Amino acid sequence: MRIRCVAFVALLLVALVAGCGGSDPAPTATPEPPTPTPVPPTPTPIAFTAPPIVRQYISGARAIALDTFDTLSTERWRFNEGSVTTSLGEAQLAGVSDWGSFLYNTMRMQERTAVLVRFRGDQHAEFGIYFESGEWGSDGYKRFGTYGPYPQTNIFRGTMSEPRQDFKGDLFVQPDVWYQLMLIVAPGGKFVAVIWDPDDASQNLVYQRVVDQRWSGSEWIFGITANSGFVTIDDFTVLSFDALLT
Repeated sequence: MRIRCVAFVALLLVALVAGCGGSDPAPTATPEPPTPTPVPPTPTPIAFTAPPIVRQYISGARAIALDTFDTLSTERWRFNEGSVTTSLGEAQLAGVSDWGSFLYNTMRMQERTAVLVRFRGDQHAEFGIYFESGEWGSDGYKRFGTYGPYPQTNIFRGTMSEPRQDFKGDLFVQPDVWYQLMLIVAPGGKFVAVIWDPDDASQNLVYQRVVDQRWSGSEWIFGITANSGFVTIDDFTVLSFDALLT
């Protein structure tokens, strides 16, 4: 009887050990992979080769926006619909007294930005092409650009306009002739305006200076206004650049 009990206990222990050893470990939860973040599409590069006169003033110029005015997009432009039209890939402003005709680009531009645009004014055109920052009529308003048809400077600090100054150079601007304009906003409150003959860039006019160092860091938009006559523009290009060379 004692041998049978011992044998029974031995068999019971073997069964218990086998049962414990054969049990599988508790399953471990598999972590779910993180939801992938959508990668925004890479902007299509804009083909642009800087003309030699552009390379005289800025280095590393690359186009970041372009408009050939096949249509006038309300996403890219704010304008007076009664006086601004497009035709044959050109935008035209018909002057309205008290500077009521306007065309403003909606892009907010930082320092190290330049704008290239072709323009033509008729014999009655009085117009301005410029960068501006802030609300017109406020103390914080700022403007730098050109006043046509002469051209002369178009600079505002708040509600006060600086006395107009002539550009330097040999170009004589005439009505109904296409010209190229480049406006540059550089660090430290420096601005440059260059106008040239597209067929002969050696014929040009230039105005450049540090207008106000306190303007550094401001955001700018590009605008055109017309008080009389007709002004036509084409081939609007926004450039970013690495350094001002003058």
